[in-house]
Amino acid sequence: MNHHIAFHIFPHTKKQWLGTVAAIFLIAAVAKLAISSIQLFFDLDGDQFPFWQGYLISLEYTSIILMMQLISGELAHQIFPLKNKTTAVLHIFIQSISAALSFVIARQIELVVISDCVIPSGVFTAIVSVSFVLSILGNSIYYLMLFYRRAKAAEQAALEAELKALRAQINPHFLFNTLNSIAALIRTRPDEAEAVTEALADLFRYSLRASKQPLVTLEDELESVKLYLSIEKARFRERLHTSIDVPPHLLNASVPSLLLQPLVENAIKHGANRVEGDFFIHLSATEKGNRIEFIVHDSGYGFDLSLGDAMFKKGTGLQNVRERLSLLFPRNSELIIEKHAVVLRFPIERTLVRPLSPSVVSQ
Repeated sequence: MNHHIAFHIFPHTKKQWLGTVAAIFLIAAVAKLAISSIQLFFDLDGDQFPFWQGYLISLEYTSIILMMQLISGELAHQIFPLKNKTTAVLHIFIQSISAALSFVIARQIELVVISDCVIPSGVFTAIVSVSFVLSILGNSIYYLMLFYRRAKAAEQAALEAELKALRAQINPHFLFNTLNSIAALIRTRPDEAEAVTEALADLFRYSLRASKQPLVTLEDELESVKLYLSIEKARFRERLHTSIDVPPHLLNASVPSLLLQPLVENAIKHGANRVEGDFFIHLSATEKGNRIEFIVHDSGYGFDLSLGDAMFKKGTGLQNVRERLSLLFPRNSELIIEKHAVVLRFPIERTLVRPLSPSVVSQ
């Protein structure tokens, strides 16, 4: 699929126009210095060519060159819309021809105005040739950078879209089970049913907010995990035992949003739902070098390690987390499956993010 690369050639605001005019006079001053150097080098008569006249001519050259570049760039964009590298080559050629042609036009105007030229013909021919070559090089670099930025922008947009889709995945079974628990509690324990309903609302409200930002504080993520576990406790009652061990200094660390709940949810789905009696879940976080390590340990039957990557095809939870890690930290993250635990490692982010705790969101 081809993408149009749109860009504006002419200035659009007062500030841009003022900047363009200032650039013309600045370049003209530099051009006058160059003309003075040429006069000195070729021992030309300075009395016949005073400073103000040299400055005006350099201003004339600069203005014509810039205007020709602007006009030719606009025409090239209108005639050959910039869609791919082939049209970029046409733009470069047109701009380079325009750069050389503008010197010729400026020289003809100079001849009409003062009936003489300060730059010798041989030197002028060399200047035109050099300007053509430099224009090719300069425009080539410009268009290469333009396509590079466009490719990076498209890559970033695709990455953000994919991450947004992954963050937005919600396990419908969890919602159905929670609604069933609430329905059962309404008749026997209405106060608890109300508490679970509020926790579910807070959790989903947090999920909606967190899905719109790539990073949240670890404290926010842990609060969402606690909300999730409080909801599951209404279903498993005294069977479910949970513990969270995280050093206080890590609570303000920035982590990818909605990353931990799928790990805990996976432990409930494949552990608490299948074993009888008490079920234990322990979540811990430690700092190792420049990375943070999460371990979600449970007392279920454990993973069948002989399945290898096939374990990730049974559900979206672990696969979701692994895909997001590969997108966010392609070379410096790990998701390791052990018999009774899932280990997660990725770089510690110290980016300051706005706290988004469920208790605040619900207000």
